Amino acid sequence: MNKLSNLALGLCAVFFAIIAATGIDLITSRIGVGLAGLGVTLCVISILRVLNPPQSSRSWLTIFSLLGAGYLVGRALMGGPEGLAVHDVTLVLSAIGVYLSVSSTGKGARSLWIMLLAIVGIANVGLAISQSALENSFYFWQSGGADEGHAIGLFAHYNAFASFLNGTVFFFLSYVFFGRNVAARWACALLSLGLIVCLVMSQSRGGWLSFVVGGSLWMILLILFLKQRRSKFLGIVSIAVVALGIGGIVSSVWMVQRITENRVEKYEEATGRKVEAKVSDGGRVAFQQMGFEIFLDSPIVGGGARAFSYRALEKWDPDTLELWMGDPEFAHNEFVQLLSDYGLVGFALILILLFIHGIVGVINLVNEDDRDSGLSIWQLGAAGGLVAMLCQSYFSFIFHFPACVVLCAFQLAILASRSEEKSKRRPVFRFTELVIGIGGLGVAAALVFLGVSFFKGYVLSKEAVGQLTAAESADEVFIGLETLEEAGDRSWDPKSFEIVARRAMSEANEAVQRKDPAIAQKFNLRAKAAFERALELNPNFSAALAGLPRVEDALGNHVAAEEGHQKAMKLIWAREIKLRPYFHAARSSFLQALKSDNDASALNLLREAKSRILKRREILEPRRELDEEKEIRGIIQAWLNYYEGRAIFQRGNDIWINAKPRNPELALALLLEAQTRYQLSEKLVKGKDPRWEKEAKQLKFSVETLEAGQYQPVKLSEEQIRNAIEQEAVLDSDSTSR
Repeated sequence: MNKLSNLALGLCAVFFAIIAATGIDLITSRIGVGLAGLGVTLCVISILRVLNPPQSSRSWLTIFSLLGAGYLVGRALMGGPEGLAVHDVTLVLSAIGVYLSVSSTGKGARSLWIMLLAIVGIANVGLAISQSALENSFYFWQSGGADEGHAIGLFAHYNAFASFLNGTVFFFLSYVFFGRNVAARWACALLSLGLIVCLVMSQSRGGWLSFVVGGSLWMILLILFLKQRRSKFLGIVSIAVVALGIGGIVSSVWMVQRITENRVEKYEEATGRKVEAKVSDGGRVAFQQMGFEIFLDSPIVGGGARAFSYRALEKWDPDTLELWMGDPEFAHNEFVQLLSDYGLVGFALILILLFIHGIVGVINLVNEDDRDSGLSIWQLGAAGGLVAMLCQSYFSFIFHFPACVVLCAFQLAILASRSEEKSKRRPVFRFTELVIGIGGLGVAAALVFLGVSFFKGYVLSKEAVGQLTAAESADEVFIGLETLEEAGDRSWDPKSFEIVARRAMSEANEAVQRKDPAIAQKFNLRAKAAFERALELNPNFSAALAGLPRVEDALGNHVAAEEGHQKAMKLIWAREIKLRPYFHAARSSFLQALKSDNDASALNLLREAKSRILKRREILEPRRELDEEKEIRGIIQAWLNYYEGRAIFQRGNDIWINAKPRNPELALALLLEAQTRYQLSEKLVKGKDPRWEKEAKQLKFSVETLEAGQYQPVKLSEEQIRNAIEQEAVLDSDSTSR
């Protein structure tokens, strides 16, 4: 039994290392094998826990942790989009799976976990040094680079990398002071130095500040630990702690300013623009304010899994937050994120869990004797690392990275552990172990299911990329798109369906150029289905909200397209720069106007197109328009001039020919204005509408006839013309100002 238990715990540690080493968000689906493996070994551990309860377990704390995780999982599944809920659930299950495994770990297995963590740390140090040497923060797990100038190790972002370093380094610093093996202490000293150097190379301001905060607590606990052991080095260490604390504060100010200056220098080199080197929050304060407003809308249980990612656009204030900023998927503050997504209930549960584990860990640390000093070493490291990570979570969304989540769970489990010698003094209740075992089996089953699905999704996505790259015919492209759709279903990822839709739209456009409407129709239908599936997974997915009405227009479903445009303009107006909902809605109205057989309907559609373009310019102010946007604005205005000119022309003729008595002054005023409109539209409309040239000649003749006047010549001032147009109310209020 013990051999089987040790084997299971060892395998579990390996899968923990796989997840920790991946360093990426779940959406990329690369950690599926780690999740599945963790689930299988957790299943064995849960069964063994019931049959042979671990001596180092704190069952009551484990049950409370299961209850907290249960609330988060339940709230995620019962509220919020499916595609977002699954990823939150996976994060929670990963954390509780590691926690349950470590809580069943004895001294020997615990050392294995730490050793694997050291291996992951060494890998990160080596990769980070390579990235700095090559001056390229390439991302190890996929092609393409990350933020230039930042060391990122195995991670996709330097802040997540810094958080992992903070959560790891204090374990090895603690062993440097209290480890029994001299060679291992020197190795830990070198590794600790490497991790700190990498932290500097990451250029994460929040990461360095968090290191100082976590290090300060770690040094205070270090003094308490030395005092408890009656160490003769207590005085020296105390003086060193004070000196290092002061140095940490001073270095923080210098580091933050220096990192900011480096970023400004790189920006100036890339753009050639001079900017002031000042510390900025990067929009974090505004994000946090929006998150708090979302929390106030549903304060008890929150808005559901990742509610911030789609509710934030409702709260966007362009006066305090620039529109060029990326999609606000996270609040950049895990405490605010927790409030907005899971409400006061979720926030209170997590806060209580953290507090209890912290108290238990400190009590263990202070009261621990020499019989199990190894546990005390790791608890000292866990306390410092946990505080550092929690501090950084105030500036970033680090706990939405699986590597950081499982590391945090590992720290909590270490803090909750107690030595085998002490645990023998207390009885173990079989009922509580049964409850924990059943809970563990449930978590294990879910992890296996999700892990297999994620990994299959990853494999299929790679297969789809290969198929689409090699595709030479429409049928081959369809096969690749179908494979990618299956990958998206496996990972509950709306972004996969966005890729499908965009590729299908591109193929449809090429088919239109080739004058192959059947193939264009087929690809457009595929794009529509992909966008609709993306919205099933996340009804507020911005890219799909903006893209679906464009496909509906291409399919001729203009009523559905208009409904989609209206929804997109309402929900994602703050993403105008990136997704351009107003631009595409304006273009849609314009294209419909050109297809209309009714002049009045066409005129209304063109006016709608113009109002949307004007709204877009208002939203984007003071940013510069793209050439494409300037072009469409000019085209819309030209056609609007033409259709308004036709309406004025028709009214002027009617007054001249049919009015009794005739009003040649009013008729001439309208015809002169119509003539101006025809001239303004000539460049873009002449030759595209066969009526233009004929009507322009007729209009010229009518003006000349009225001006000559057989009975009474007519001459009007610009003011008289303007008054006449306003009198007739032929145009809308905006048009008369022209």
